[in-house]
Amino acid sequence: MVKLVPLATPAIAVVGILLAFSVLPMFIALLVSIDIAIALVFLDAKKHKILFTMATRNILRRKGTTALVIGGLMIGTAIISTSLVVGDTMNNMIVKQATNSLGEVDFGVGALIEGYHYFNQSFLGPVAINISQVQHV
Repeated sequence: MVKLVPLATPAIAVVGILLAFSVLPMFIALLVSIDIAIALVFLDAKKHKILFTMATRNILRRKGTTALVIGGLMIGTAIISTSLVVGDTMNNMIVKQATNSLGEVDFGVGALIEGYHYFNQSFLGPVAINISQVQHV
């Protein structure tokens, strides 16, 4: 029997999943991915027989508690995933709105005199000349 390096089995599984998604239709690729994940669980269970036996006994004896724990984990994961999605969406919306409101402006030059007053491009020539006369600028 060939004994694989501990990281070789998950690496082969990842390559198999990527290959399945690149070659097979989506539905079949998802089924293959689930089968590969189940195979990894059973390979791990084969290595850790005591843990597998304890888990199996727990599932058979306390079906309701096991279902509640698994359901709670699924709901918790869904809540965290949703909050991350909402946060990313809000961030993208704010960045897009700021980008759209500025248009093609990279930066603006203004003066705070009783509110903001922005200079148009006709002031650029004299300002550029004055700035070029300052040392180290």
